[in-house]
Amino acid sequence: AVPSTVGTAEFSPDGSVIVTSAGKRIKFDGTFQYSTGEPDAYLLDPATRAVLATLRHPDTAVSAHFSPDGSEVVTACVDGNARVWTVPDGRLVRTLAAGSFLASARFSPDGRWVATVAGDGVARVFDWRSGKLISVERGHSGQVFDARFSPTSRFILTSSTDDTARVWEAATGHQVFALRVHTNFVYDAEFSPDGRSVVTASEDHNAVVWDVSAAAGAVDLQGNLGAVNSVAFSPSGSEIATASEDQTVRLWSVVTGGQIFRFCCHLHATGAAFSRDGRYLASEGHGMDYTASVWDTGTGASVVDLPGNSLLGTYQGFLDMSFAADRTKVLTADWQGGATLWDLGAGKAVRRYVAPASPTKLPFELDTLDSAELSPDGSRVLTAGFDLRPGVFDAATDRQLLLLAEPDGGAYRALYSHDGKTILTLSADGGVRLWDAATGRLRFVLPHPRTVLDAAFAPDDSVVATSAGKTVRLWEARSGHMLAVLSGHTDDVVRVAFSPDGRYLATGSSDRTVRVWSVATRRQLALLHRTGAVTDLAFSPDGGLLASSGADGSAEIVRHESFLPLEDLLGLAAHRVTRGFTAAERARYLGTGSGSGQGGTATTPPP
Repeated sequence: AVPSTVGTAEFSPDGSVIVTSAGKRIKFDGTFQYSTGEPDAYLLDPATRAVLATLRHPDTAVSAHFSPDGSEVVTACVDGNARVWTVPDGRLVRTLAAGSFLASARFSPDGRWVATVAGDGVARVFDWRSGKLISVERGHSGQVFDARFSPTSRFILTSSTDDTARVWEAATGHQVFALRVHTNFVYDAEFSPDGRSVVTASEDHNAVVWDVSAAAGAVDLQGNLGAVNSVAFSPSGSEIATASEDQTVRLWSVVTGGQIFRFCCHLHATGAAFSRDGRYLASEGHGMDYTASVWDTGTGASVVDLPGNSLLGTYQGFLDMSFAADRTKVLTADWQGGATLWDLGAGKAVRRYVAPASPTKLPFELDTLDSAELSPDGSRVLTAGFDLRPGVFDAATDRQLLLLAEPDGGAYRALYSHDGKTILTLSADGGVRLWDAATGRLRFVLPHPRTVLDAAFAPDDSVVATSAGKTVRLWEARSGHMLAVLSGHTDDVVRVAFSPDGRYLATGSSDRTVRVWSVATRRQLALLHRTGAVTDLAFSPDGGLLASSGADGSAEIVRHESFLPLEDLLGLAAHRVTRGFTAAERARYLGTGSGSGQGGTATTPPP
């Protein structure tokens, strides 16, 4: 028999199984509808829609979640028990007595523990393998909606009808602090990627960002006109997406609390997920549509509406996107280790490419695809992921053409040179590697002391720029010889961009500055202050403008005259004035130095 009610639906890490549990009404693939009242949970085959196993419960199973390695499922039942089942056969291996009516049960990120929340307002942590109760989190005066582990599995975050969210030590049950600012139910709460912040979503129409170390509300996200159902941090932790009953998904700056964009999309906006680089936002709605929409977080524009049911993967979140040269298609990388080519005009998938897993991938790691890019001529697809070997596919036939032999298997980003002859990978082991795009042969490795955050080829492909930590390195692309180290930023350099003529390099940093450098002299030409951490950079096609975006939701455009070196300004002036500067004017307006005067320096390594 098929399940009749689905309140939660989740893919296994490898995408081969779906687990469903009862709750609100939802359609599966649009072909049949679950009805209210089904007590059991089910394991389903997403390809065939067949029921692999029925997870029998004496009363309604209200949630179901996979373990990190996908080999088990934990369900929460209103009979007060959490149950752990094997996948895909559905064998019951552990029953955890967790109090009265259960609202949720989840595995910890390290897979050791299960956290449950019960109708008595108590959360509990179990060692699910032994069945031992590890800790009890007692302190809420109302129903607890959910309990989420911190990224390290050390802390638990709970949200409740008592208008609070609370942070607990998972091992002891000790309450670290209570977050008290909302005036109504707190529906959702989530840790930031670095675990230093928490965001909460409430029926009072507000979301609040909290500093974990200070246990205080740092930023209020005000502007939703309905209950906030869901919140999500961007991968960088600098932005937050909210999904609300006011039919909107909104993007906010963590730094300022300002609204960056408002997306009007779904009858009931219930979820939002960022791409890995934070450039795109995928949203899901329940009600009449069951669609996912993709938005550009830089412009606020709708990229594509992906039709179909949330159970079929559109709500799994895209990790990367790239457009075809003619902008008629978009390539997405997803959590299931695949890349999908979408026709934007038709709004449907036209081809799928599945990347091979890394030979060093651990059993609990997800086959996530972090990067997907079309070759300059559009004939090939380049994919990469932390746990997936970089691969090259024929864009027209899906046929795998090359596998790049990364020593640790994975690479979190891969990009083509402008002529399409070279592939650059940012590897999981911290290395930067350049490969022959035709043969897959490794040319050389660019050694870096720290993980590289961004990389770019010069327009003529003669130079490669890489950023790691507070510095940027320039390399000769043909030999791998390091040309210079550009220093001056006081925080991580997150973006590098060459001007179209290759003469200038712009660098953007979390230190809230953009610096412009001469590629030929390695000299800093300009220091442009931003009001927030820089998130992206781009030169206009003619090189006349430089645009930058910030974590505070602002965008700024400057003309190239603001960073031209003195000799170029004099040349420009010579075409616009009818006489030369006098000695006094030269001293007054131009000064005596033609350097940056802004603190940026370059060091050139010995040959």
